[in-house]
Amino acid sequence: MRRLGVILHRYLGLATALFLVLLGLTGSVLAWREPLSAWLAPDLYEAPARGPVLTPEQLVRRVNEADPRAAVVYFPLDLKEGKGTPVHVGPRESLGYDTLWFDPVSGKELGRTDSEAALPTTRTFVDWMYHLHRQLAIPGRWGGWILGIVSLLWFFDCFIGAYLTFPRGHNVLRRWWPAWKVRNTRIHYDLHRAVGLWPWLLLAMMALSGVYLTLYSELFMPVLRTVATVTREPFDAPPPALDTALVSVSLSQAAAIAINVAHSLNWQAVPDGVYHDVARRFWFVYFEKAEVAWATAGSYGVFVDDRSGAVTYLRTPKGTPADVFVNWLSALHMGNVFGTPYKVVLFLLGLVVAGLSVTGVVIWWRKLQSRHAMHRRKLASTGSTELAPSSLTSLCLVAGVLLASTLLGALDYFL
Repeated sequence: MRRLGVILHRYLGLATALFLVLLGLTGSVLAWREPLSAWLAPDLYEAPARGPVLTPEQLVRRVNEADPRAAVVYFPLDLKEGKGTPVHVGPRESLGYDTLWFDPVSGKELGRTDSEAALPTTRTFVDWMYHLHRQLAIPGRWGGWILGIVSLLWFFDCFIGAYLTFPRGHNVLRRWWPAWKVRNTRIHYDLHRAVGLWPWLLLAMMALSGVYLTLYSELFMPVLRTVATVTREPFDAPPPALDTALVSVSLSQAAAIAINVAHSLNWQAVPDGVYHDVARRFWFVYFEKAEVAWATAGSYGVFVDDRSGAVTYLRTPKGTPADVFVNWLSALHMGNVFGTPYKVVLFLLGLVVAGLSVTGVVIWWRKLQSRHAMHRRKLASTGSTELAPSSLTSLCLVAGVLLASTLLGALDYFL
């Protein structure tokens, strides 16, 4: 059994190493997504005009004036003097961009950016990193599926790795303690083993939440719903047949309805943004938790029908045990809990993930070289000319499948 565990850990680690290095390093950067974006693109994040901010309805009119083809997809409600306002618009395919930036006081357009562009600029570098982290910067679902498979393999490999550090026999805890230490004699091996054990729970959580974020409807939710009760939201409903009825409730009206509901329920949250789901015919008004609720996972939101103005669903951090579990899984992965200290933890954890993958490959390579050297010495002593066996065959098969999938997905850019 232990021998099987060693083999699985070796080849699962080799097959996912490159992806985990990528995910770890980009995840570390994304822990500071907004400040880095503001530093790289001050012309978008800094608005020069001073005075009272415009109303959402006035800014929506500015969007229509800037580009009549653009339809508002997501509109931020946290408008602040001196801070550029990004309005997400669509359809991206025909516009060639997906975000319009405005000065919230003057209504002047500050710029246009495409967060899913094939190549990044200083304005879109952090958004491009996010696109790379979420789906390998591949359009469509290919990138998400690949990273979902990687996350699933990583999740299982976390348990295999922990099992391999666990000693057999008596006095288990005393004999297990050296596995948590780093010594100079076998620095790469000890770093790989000990650093994998220290944040093990966080690493397993990151792997599972990666499955949740990439294979939500394909795997995660169907499996979870077979063992637990998960509340269904309007987002979970399949889009109905095309409804040509005109939108009767404007963005600002939907925001006002939602804010009144939040006040009546004494939510400890402030309105943060409005998303329009054209296919399912609702406005979703998202609320940011107050600072006093920094240790709670989950979010607040109000779903408003875009034809009647009726409130169809209320999202809160509460719910079934499965709802709470999913809320925490998402919040811990995205850094939406525990404030700045946890963002520091995420930054370091990303470096740990990359480091574990690199040290794992180094350990494998050194063992491979050692086996080949022993084999060559054996052949030299017997005078045989037999070729040394290569352990690269299995690795190439696994990596080849993943690489082929990645390349097929990338073809979407050109076909």
